[in-house]
Order: sequence, then structure tokens, then C-alpha cells
Amino acid sequence: MHLARISVAPEGFLTEMYTTDYYMADDQGQLEFNSTLKRESLIAIPKFFLGLSRLNGWGKNLLWGTQEAYNHRIDDSYISRNNVMRSESTFMEYENVNKTEVLQEYFVPVDQFTSYIDDLRKTLEQEEDFNLLNITVRYVKKNEEAVMSYAKEDMFGLVMLINQGSSEESIEESGRIIRKMIDITLDHDGSYYLPYYHFPTQEQLEEAYPRTEEFFIMKKEYDSDGRFMNLFYEEYHK
Repeated sequence: MHLARISVAPEGFLTEMYTTDYYMADDQGQLEFNSTLKRESLIAIPKFFLGLSRLNGWGKNLLWGTQEAYNHRIDDSYISRNNVMRSESTFMEYENVNKTEVLQEYFVPVDQFTSYIDDLRKTLEQEEDFNLLNITVRYVKKNEEAVMSYAKEDMFGLVMLINQGSSEESIEESGRIIRKMIDITLDHDGSYYLPYYHFPTQEQLEEAYPRTEEFFIMKKEYDSDGRFMNLFYEEYHK
């Protein structure tokens, strides 16, 4: 199992990355000491650093340095598979009457990852007010069983956490930048995750998912009364 994070700190913006690799331990007796399902503790510390990163570049530099130090500290340590999969999330809870946070996820072929990140960096460096908090990278194996498959070949998935204003103007500004990022993703034969906020255009949807029309025809066939509806259908299936 592998997990990577790309720096969004000004000092190493989209030029630095660390990877955490997990391997099956030869000494499975360690499970005796590491099998208890962990509970989240010391929430205040990571919550404090994440809060600073929301404010300015200095906070992002500090958070990145802290993450790197922690990653080195856990090197050669033991952990159960269940605990690897149970990542902390409570510290990410965020309440602000004027701001909110949204997720985006983009998928790019493995062999285009480097050039994709270079193009993404060039674009985002021009968007000074775009508050990108985190990029986590995971590996996605090719799977075309689904009509609307986002993994048409072996890909890297980049999960992005974005802090934005909650006003209509702020949301539209985020949408403008996100559509630019989607265009870059499409230029690198990539795709994006469908269930998130409907920022993408109809044209971007159909380019990322070439079987979109087939999907909606099947939806009409199997659900002729429109019993199952959501915002995705309302937005894209006119």
C-alpha cells in the first residue's frame, strides 16, 4: 500500500512530494502489540496546524515541514492494515460562516504524471487567491467495467482539498479555476471524479466520459419514470 502527498506550501509548491510505503512485515507477531483499532487523539495539534495553513503561505510552509518530520518519525514502525485504512479526519472538521471547503479529484495516466504536475503548477501559480490546502495521491488500477469509468488505464488519482468563500461570487471564482484544472487534466488524457460539485461544463463531462450519452440512454431505459434523481442528473441530463 502506498500514499503520497504533494506540497502546496509556497517554498516547494508542487515540486516536493513524500511517499509512505507499507509492506507486509516478516514478523507478524508485532500484530499482538499493534492490532487494536486506533482512536483519534491529540486532535488539537493537527487541527491547529491545518488552521494556520488556511490563513497564509507561512502556515502552509509550517504544516508541510511538520508533515515531513512526522513521516520520517514513523519510518520503520509497525501498524496494522486496519489502522492504515483508518486515517484521522476529526481534525479536519471546519466551521466558518463565510467559508467552506470542497474536494476535487483528478485522474491522470501514470506516464503523464510529471508533465501534468508541471502544467498544473504553472496554472495555479497565477491564481494567488486560490487556497489549495492539500493534495493526496493514490494509485488507481485500470478498470473499465463501469460505463462511466474514470480509470481507462492505470492512473494516479489526486485528491485536492480547497478552502473557498461561501458567497456566490467566491463559488463561481473557484469554479473558474477548477474548470481550468479540468482542462489541463483532459489535455493529459485524464478524467475527474463525478460526484463532487458540478463545476465541470457539459463539454468537459463528455470529453472525460465518452460514454456519457450511452449512460443517460440506459438511465432512461431502466428508470423511465425518473424515480432516482439527484443534482448530477438535474445539471447534466437536461
